[in-house]
Amino acid sequence: MTPVRYPLSDDHRVYQLQALWQYEDAHLHGSRHVFVCLRSGGLEPHHIWQRWDDGAKDIYTAWRPDNWLLQKVVVSDLWPGTVPDWEHSYAPGYAGPHSGGPGTPGTATPLLHWLTGWVGKSHRGRTFWGPIREEDTDASFISSDPFDNMLAYAQMMMSLYPPNPPFLLDMADFVVLSRTLDSVTRPVPVASIINNARGERWMRTNRKRTVDATETEDAF
Repeated sequence: MTPVRYPLSDDHRVYQLQALWQYEDAHLHGSRHVFVCLRSGGLEPHHIWQRWDDGAKDIYTAWRPDNWLLQKVVVSDLWPGTVPDWEHSYAPGYAGPHSGGPGTPGTATPLLHWLTGWVGKSHRGRTFWGPIREEDTDASFISSDPFDNMLAYAQMMMSLYPPNPPFLLDMADFVVLSRTLDSVTRPVPVASIINNARGERWMRTNRKRTVDATETEDAF
């Protein structure tokens, strides 16, 4: 498949979907994905969420430890920033199949890499998966079941938001959004369509994915 990238234009809207979960503390943590659709007549925030909820939620929330709960999904308008944030709450929280049991530390996480076919850091993305069950790890490596589940999530995301020309009203491009080039801010961000993914079995440390500390379980 020929890789596709394009600069944003006045015809485009960029949405960010954040799946926000709680574990071990009152803060919310989460994974983020970015989509490009048409600004006029294109998908609305609840359409972006509904596809994710119907197809990806149960995979994303599977094989999680005790006290891990998906709390809400927030869809934000990153470009041009004229649509208010939209959210769906799962209060008191949701965990998927095969969940339960002691978990890894909150900062220990498998890593999922999103690939676009273009070379360079600005054309690659990554998702910090978050904590998994302690029994599914061995010397900082994750076992096959949660690893295969993470790869199934990647395949599901690419099937829910398949690569397509950014001109179809009922579609959204799943992208890596590049705001810089050689450490210089781009005048117009570039969207590179995600067409592949790979996972890491080695547990990584993530200390930078805390959402606004004022948001707690009692806030919604």
